[in-house]
Amino acid sequence: MEYFRKYIGIGLIAAMVALTGCASQSPTEADYGNSVRNMVRSQTANPNASIQNKERTANKGDGQRGEVVLEGYRDVAAKDEQVGRDLIIQMGAGNQ
Repeated sequence: MEYFRKYIGIGLIAAMVALTGCASQSPTEADYGNSVRNMVRSQTANPNASIQNKERTANKGDGQRGEVVLEGYRDVAAKDEQVGRDLIIQMGAGNQ
């Protein structure tokens, strides 16, 4: 019985120590995510743009508008001769 009490006491103390790590919140945890939210806010030029331009959404565009956009894409963005060489993306460190 003495043996059993000893290990129950050690187990309870270990559980209490483990749970105290979950009880407090560090300053980093209290501020978690605020840097990302701040970055998104600072990169948004007009936070009310979707509300102010509700009538000008692309889903409500007419055929003429779609044709102009498509012609612009075909004339400017899809020119093969403007591509000088392949785009090579390297990930990681070191020279190759």
